Amino acid sequence: MSITDEIDIDGMYDNNVEELVTVAAITIDDFDYYINGHQKVSSLLYFGIPSRLREDILKFITKENEVDLNGEKSGISIEGTSTVQTILEPSNSDSRKGKNTRNGERSKRDYDNRNSANDDAGETAEQIAYAELTQNQKLNVIWNSKYSSKSSDRNKQPPNGIVCDMWVHDPENGNMYFEVKSSITEFEMSINEYNSMSDNRDSYEVVLVNRDTKEISRHKFDELDGLKQTSSYLFKFKQKRSDG
Repeated sequence: MSITDEIDIDGMYDNNVEELVTVAAITIDDFDYYINGHQKVSSLLYFGIPSRLREDILKFITKENEVDLNGEKSGISIEGTSTVQTILEPSNSDSRKGKNTRNGERSKRDYDNRNSANDDAGETAEQIAYAELTQNQKLNVIWNSKYSSKSSDRNKQPPNGIVCDMWVHDPENGNMYFEVKSSITEFEMSINEYNSMSDNRDSYEVVLVNRDTKEISRHKFDELDGLKQTSSYLFKFKQKRSDG
């Protein structure tokens, strides 16, 4: 057995990041923003905290003026979640058309504004989904999205350019991929998310987290594609409980 077999490398990375964030009095978002442009530093954190890294990060984020160093995220309760079987049916409601639309298509600004407004809900949904998949369904999930509470997981992106929020690495039985959406009657995908789902129909699932009930349901491409709206990647539906 080698020395590396006895050492929890990912655990060391997570501990070093946690210590760095605490000592530097920054947020994990500050750290992620810095590390995206300094991948060599990310590799070093598996073995220790480089000297002067705290000062370098503070100088970088102050110069970029992108974040509030004193900001803190409130805790999210994930108690009372459950996975249920639901059937998604096409919704008869009309697609929303804003001022910045053409031929029923929403503009990039409208899309970006919508994403910004839903950012907090998306983070909460991922926390709920991760807790449900790991604690109740006992899956060894890699949470690779920007919201991940495990810093080392963000370094483990899925293969072949697949875009998702979480995944399970299983060479024996096949990988599983999860895209988490917070919704009641509709959700929107990026073109890369949609193509990833379409190209991996048997292993890619959308995990819907109901904003009201916190209940979770899992859906694959064949169930969802008929709900997609024309000229967009907006899926509109009605949910009802399945007896099966």
